[in-house]
Amino acid sequence: MTEKTLNLAAIDIGSNAARLLIKSLSEEKDGIHFSKLLFLRIPLRLGMDVFSSGKISDEKKSHFVHTMQAFAHLMKAYNVQCYKACATSAMREAKNNREVLELARQKSKLKIELISGEEESRIIYENHLNLLQLKGHFLFVDVGGGSTEIALMMDGIKIANASYNVGAIRLLKENADGEELKKMEKELREITQECSNLTIIGSGGNIGKIYRIVSKSRKDDDIIPIETLGGFSSLTRLRFVV
Repeated sequence: MTEKTLNLAAIDIGSNAARLLIKSLSEEKDGIHFSKLLFLRIPLRLGMDVFSSGKISDEKKSHFVHTMQAFAHLMKAYNVQCYKACATSAMREAKNNREVLELARQKSKLKIELISGEEESRIIYENHLNLLQLKGHFLFVDVGGGSTEIALMMDGIKIANASYNVGAIRLLKENADGEELKKMEKELREITQECSNLTIIGSGGNIGKIYRIVSKSRKDDDIIPIETLGGFSSLTRLRFVV
């Protein structure tokens, strides 16, 4: 019999889409359990504006505000008692981000945090804390629309984490910084050179798409040899989290 139940929500405002996840946390005699109540993705494409003009257009600003209002109504409908809302790469770089976030706050009453790339990397890493008990070398990689976050863990200890302004929308718009790409490659080689049998934990919509394409020709559920995709010789296998 359930003793306590708490409904929680998370809002992720990325460069490509905004996502709302609502889960129910229940404390029962055999421990704490989570169950998903709702997951909703709205393709706002904020990065298409920001990475071209440096700001969020009036049209996308209106779409964003309406989306936040819809999320707020859904959270009320699901009786959410606690939530966290974060905006990442595109909103970080938008010249008019304060104006956009303030309007969204006024209309939806939601408090939205504008987080740094380093904080984004930390949150992604902590989402995989179940791997802390595992022996081995793991590289967490989350490829978003505007940035890529990485965290390296060796035998349960976090060794490094970083955020790079390299993402799918920047690459599609052909305005990714060449120096940033070189920096990311150089630093990844440096932090992984002592690793053996490194497993990459990939997450994000872009990683998920690669997984669905490549896995069609494979029997494995979630592990793919790195040579299938090309990459660093020191990396041996890629595990997808989708």
